Amino acid sequence: MYGNMKKLLAILVLVFCSTAFFAGNIKKVEPPFWWVGMENTELQVLLYGEDIADYTPAIQYDGVTLSNIIRTENNNYLFLYLEISKNAKPGNIEIKFTGDTDSFTYPYTLKQRDKSYARPGLDASDAIYLLAPDRFANGDTTNDSVNELLEKADRNNAHGRHGGDIQGIINKLDYIKDMGFTAIWSMPVLENDMKRLSYHGYSTTDHFNVDARHGGNEKYLELVEKAHQKDLKIVMDIIFNQIGKNHYWMNDLPAQDWIHQWDTYTNSSFNSSVLPDPHASQFDHDVMLKGWFHGSMPDLNQSNSLLATYLIQHTIFWVEYANLDGIRLDTYQYNYKDFLNDWLNAIYKEYPNLYIVGEVWYYEPEVISYWKKGFDYADGYSSQLRTITDFPVHYGIEQVFGHDKKPISLMYEIISRDFVYDDPSTNLIFVDNHDVTRLYTLVGEDINKFKQALAIVLTTRGIPQILYGTEIVMTGRRHEILRADYPGGWYEDKRDAFTREGRTPLENDAYDYMTKILNWRKNMDAIHSGKLIHFQPYDGMYVYFRILDDKGVLVAINTNDKHVQLDSERHDEILQHFTGGVEIVSGEEIRDFKSLSVEANSVKIIELNK
Repeated sequence: MYGNMKKLLAILVLVFCSTAFFAGNIKKVEPPFWWVGMENTELQVLLYGEDIADYTPAIQYDGVTLSNIIRTENNNYLFLYLEISKNAKPGNIEIKFTGDTDSFTYPYTLKQRDKSYARPGLDASDAIYLLAPDRFANGDTTNDSVNELLEKADRNNAHGRHGGDIQGIINKLDYIKDMGFTAIWSMPVLENDMKRLSYHGYSTTDHFNVDARHGGNEKYLELVEKAHQKDLKIVMDIIFNQIGKNHYWMNDLPAQDWIHQWDTYTNSSFNSSVLPDPHASQFDHDVMLKGWFHGSMPDLNQSNSLLATYLIQHTIFWVEYANLDGIRLDTYQYNYKDFLNDWLNAIYKEYPNLYIVGEVWYYEPEVISYWKKGFDYADGYSSQLRTITDFPVHYGIEQVFGHDKKPISLMYEIISRDFVYDDPSTNLIFVDNHDVTRLYTLVGEDINKFKQALAIVLTTRGIPQILYGTEIVMTGRRHEILRADYPGGWYEDKRDAFTREGRTPLENDAYDYMTKILNWRKNMDAIHSGKLIHFQPYDGMYVYFRILDDKGVLVAINTNDKHVQLDSERHDEILQHFTGGVEIVSGEEIRDFKSLSVEANSVKIIELNK
């Protein structure tokens, strides 16, 4: 009897140990938790652990049913589909896993949705400040390097991590707000556990955790909360086209078609005009869409339905979890277009006003408009994307004010092709960003051209975005240079350009100019939603108006090396309704449009009055 008891006890201990070991060996559960009361009641849960597919899961929880179980060719993955009814309550779902010799339970948490934040979205009344979290400000020196993550901080390496973090952004929220910005878009903050070049964030290795060197999830939630307290909106940068090669998937793919695989390494052609081209070959189409962005960035295959659902839920998770105001999707057209529409429809169903902008890097309006909502094309595609990056406007600025010195009429011609968009006022417009030459470098360090280019982006149609450091004429062409550290963001910096005393006279001039216009445009409805009326350039001068009811703004840009008199008769169809105005930067009062002169290589922004 005693011997039998010992055997029974040994068996129980063995079962308990194997059960406890296996339960602890579940390496990933994604998403890690969810919410009740979502519009889409179906939830896919990815489980990753050794031979997890050998177990049979079961759920007993009021309002939640296990509607489907999907196994792939990889026995280490299991995909559970839960149907969460509208009357389900928050709590822990005990998922019971039964195997041939053992069983265990895993608690999965359902939370209550917080509907207190309305998520107003973004529109042309907003102005977005784009920053690189690793290069903006270092608010917490203790997380510059983390033992568990490969790349350590080294400010002497232009390609390396420099230690900027989310606490640094939090510390500078007042600085951003005081300039007149209403929203912040930071380059990706999710974990990037790569050996090198991890600073930029575009090689995600964990979709549900903010990089510990940035401060982790809780610090990101704090940033959003404190930004909202200051009426600043937060836009998260996410990537669906690729992952980092050190993502756990790459050691153990959920399925062979999870990524695009080639017999030999194949780079993308980066020719996005191929995708809407009705005459394109299948070969060219596949190389563009399925080729890898870089050897360290495996290309994801969104035609795999399990991956597609994973990515859709990843977005919903972060919007709900962090109370985000917007999403910026990197390399938009490198993803499968049918998946993109499914993603957009799912997100808009949950968050009708959420701001979503897709990066489509092409300089022809006819090409980028293919990816924007508003038209049904002959191939059957009709994009649901409301906002797109306006690279054609950037191209015009680059050509007119850069070394090519094209006539200002090019800017007029680009804007005149707005008929290809359903609503150009939703386009994201910019003078520079984290991928292109900084504005001050582009204009040959000419402060007058710098101001002219800024004036266009801050007064024409669209939602303006400004790269961090543009306000202090930071320079640079290559990625590692144009994404330089903001002076004063590190405790050891010799000067602090976040303060007036720490800036040079030139930097203060640029800062004051931008700040003046940004704060003025905050309350200028004619800029936000007024009709844009522009006139064909003459004598090197481009003149346009923004008109809304009885309010108006005149913008006159003179690209000549001599002053030009405004042709008041040419513009009489608008000027006849106004008696004068005030130039918003200088404060100059305008009483007679017939005598209005615009100085050489300058710009006037005049708020008109009746």
